[in-house]
Amino acid sequence: MSEQARTEQELARYRRALAALTVVALAVLVALVVLLIRMWQPKGLDVRATRSGGLRWVRSIYGYGPSRAEQLQSPTDVAVGPDGTVWVTDPGRGRVLGFSRSGALRRIIGSVPATGHARVLVRPEGVGAAADGSVYVADYGRGIVLRFDRSNRVTGEWRVPAPMDVAFHEGRIAVSSLYGVAIIERDGSVKTWGKRGRGAYDFDVAHGIAFGPDGSVFVADTQNGRVKAYAADGTLRWIATGVGSKAATASAVATVAAGSFEIASGMAVDASGRVMFCDPFESVLVVLDGRTGRELAKHGELGARDGELQYPSGIAYDAGQDRVVVADTRNGRVQVFEVPGSAPAPRALARRSMRFAPLLAVLAAFMVFVLWAWRRRHRGASSDMQGAAEDIRNEDSC
Repeated sequence: MSEQARTEQELARYRRALAALTVVALAVLVALVVLLIRMWQPKGLDVRATRSGGLRWVRSIYGYGPSRAEQLQSPTDVAVGPDGTVWVTDPGRGRVLGFSRSGALRRIIGSVPATGHARVLVRPEGVGAAADGSVYVADYGRGIVLRFDRSNRVTGEWRVPAPMDVAFHEGRIAVSSLYGVAIIERDGSVKTWGKRGRGAYDFDVAHGIAFGPDGSVFVADTQNGRVKAYAADGTLRWIATGVGSKAATASAVATVAAGSFEIASGMAVDASGRVMFCDPFESVLVVLDGRTGRELAKHGELGARDGELQYPSGIAYDAGQDRVVVADTRNGRVQVFEVPGSAPAPRALARRSMRFAPLLAVLAAFMVFVLWAWRRRHRGASSDMQGAAEDIRNEDSC
């Protein structure tokens, strides 16, 4: 074989290798795009295509082991921490448990005496999580709200008679109780809203409370069969009443909305500003317009299978996953759902995709660099070979 033929064959091999690398690089980039699209519509490891009353079931958490002591008994409230920890109150066993989003046990508060505190939890009814990782527990049995750090040390406590739920927002703590609402301000002072009764400004077993993004406060006035919305300064904004509510309303309130729910328990606010709570009597989740209190939707079906509910009493919104976590009390478990319309599409897409954006950027940059380096290296080799081939041709023509 002549020198010219060998040179041209080698040049052809380089071109084929370059074409193959280009195809591989394009395939990797397409895979990255597909991965990004799938992240926009995330599914948990055990998500099934199961819909129950409009809800998409993701997973259920029953406990952390097979024995009865390791199982949840009758969970009443849930919260989601900034790291994704799902906090669950288990009043019958006097403890609060922290699970990963996939259901693995991370921490237990209350099963043994807390460091720095002589007594265990008696009946933890409500739980809240702060941005710094602190966990707030409303212990109904002791009439106290406790703050625990990441090492289960008690770093704060406040006396509140019969507390039932707790929420945290930018240094303020909101506690709902048998008798009303207590707001613990940043300076430690405590303000109370209302008293036990049926008046427009009263409460009767407030079993749910949540902050809105602007500091507004939403309360489940359970036995009065209504939900109440307050401005950050305590001004009553609207009342949403259920079908069985016999409590009074206030003419000064801007909005009095009539809903189709029976009672309200638990409270959460999603990324769209919608208010969500449980109706234990109907075993559904109810969604209200956070601005007016108008009922938007009801989701759920009665039953004991995964995806169904029996007497749910607590709810939390997981902003990192755009999902809701529900304390399915009578079924002795926690369930995770995707709820239709829980976040505006652009915001949800951005939140979901940004979780892996750094990895995608690194992979894309690496592939671009490899392709550039290969092309640069072999462009030079190709030029040399072409020059050699031209020299051979000139020699042959002489």
